[in-house]
Amino acid sequence: MNPSERFRTKEMAAVEVYGKPGSAVAAVKNLSETGACVQWQTKDVVLEVGDLVRMTIVLKAIKREHKVNAQIVWNDGFKSGVRFLSDKQLLDKIIVRSEPSSAAILRDPGDSRKREELPKTKYVK
Repeated sequence: MNPSERFRTKEMAAVEVYGKPGSAVAAVKNLSETGACVQWQTKDVVLEVGDLVRMTIVLKAIKREHKVNAQIVWNDGFKSGVRFLSDKQLLDKIIVRSEPSSAAILRDPGDSRKREELPKTKYVK
């Protein structure tokens, strides 16, 4: 199967945004191996490209739910495109977003000191 091949669907999904309260309902318009197109059921949904979400897709035909992690990759009015993420990919993205600012300071391109010249961390027992 071609990973970008899309399959039309009429399934519904509950969508939770990591780091934001509440959830929203969306109609899953099409699915592929790598993502989906969802249409929001209310205009109150405000998602940004890059938001990380947890989708619970209700599979009526087989009376099951399928939970997937995804990232918003595009928005167009009431529709959004999501790319599915593995648990590891999701965790990596969450860790990068929550890095302490001191890690960013060490990577400051304006800091001309070499790694050996940076202050060493001392551990106290």
